[in-house]
Amino acid sequence: TLFFGLAIGYFLLAFARVYLWTMVSERLILRLKRNMYEAIIKQRIAWHDDHASGTLVTQLTTDIGLIQNGISDLCGQVVEGLSTFVIAVVFALIITFKFSVILVALMSFLIISSTISFNVLSKVISNIQSAGVEAGTIINEVIAGIRTVKAFCVERRAVQKYRDCLEQRKKFG
Repeated sequence: TLFFGLAIGYFLLAFARVYLWTMVSERLILRLKRNMYEAIIKQRIAWHDDHASGTLVTQLTTDIGLIQNGISDLCGQVVEGLSTFVIAVVFALIITFKFSVILVALMSFLIISSTISFNVLSKVISNIQSAGVEAGTIINEVIAGIRTVKAFCVERRAVQKYRDCLEQRKKFG
């Protein structure tokens, strides 16, 4: 019955974690969208000439999605992982000292390997995201100016440019 009670408690806490972090991320994203929209609207006309609207929309959509996923999923997982780690170390110290020494040795190895993996993955994800933003920008601008594209008969060139961006993204991913 003790394990059944622990399982029910874990289920309830996991549900609360997901629900609460999702609510936090939704509120933060709404605030971010409102602030970014106001900042873009307040810019001078010359600024809009230098920054393509397709790039802005694609970049904002992508970045906001990443922020929301990071807050709703990763923050909760980090808190859960840290609390599990602390509890495991405390139990290891209580049960046997030898086991806790082995745990600390393994932990340092895991921290180093995780740090290396994180750095490599963050570079790859950054490259993939940049290629995706470029492809999204191309498609937004072509569709927004479809009459101009048709008038100058540059459909094939626009499609090829989009395919090149997708191939670049595939190369990184």
